[in-house]
Amino acid sequence: MNLQGWARDLSESGLRAFVADPLEKGKSVVFVIPLSDIDKQVIPAKVVRALGTDYGFEFTALSSYCSPVGVFWLCQHINLPS
Repeated sequence: MNLQGWARDLSESGLRAFVADPLEKGKSVVFVIPLSDIDKQVIPAKVVRALGTDYGFEFTALSSYCSPVGVFWLCQHINLPS
């Protein structure tokens, strides 16, 4: 299943996003975050909060490239709408 959403908050341990499709708390998901036209970051997470279409996700397995330091870098360089 491939769902689209809108990231609202991004931190070193997870993110908050709006997703139109229903997700169950505890469900495992994978985020694909485009960094450029040719690069992307794939981050496994689980649903830890669900309130309507507003979801909280906790990252579950960060690669060595996407360590907490890497996510911190991503937080500083990704362009999220405000």
